[in-house]
Amino acid sequence: MDVAAYINDIYPEEELMTIDGFDEAFIGVGTVFNETITCYDRDRIIGILMERDRLTQEDAEEYLEFNIAGAYMGKKTPILISIVESEKEKN
Repeated sequence: MDVAAYINDIYPEEELMTIDGFDEAFIGVGTVFNETITCYDRDRIIGILMERDRLTQEDAEEYLEFNIAGAYMGKKTPILISIVESEKEKN
């Protein structure tokens, strides 16, 4: 999915930010304090870094924390979500 194109089609009036290179980790759009923002799966980003950039899990987590999670770009900064698998989904 081309996240930027999707966002422009669905939310043409919003100036939403994306995380370049991580379209596969995009999981949707949310609202925080009346601000519409993009949402990404934290574990998918780590997986992408490990596969695409050949980083170890530790290095991928460090990269994510420093370069993505720690990068405040204003009130439209994308959020990272840790997906919790329910017991029902595990079975």
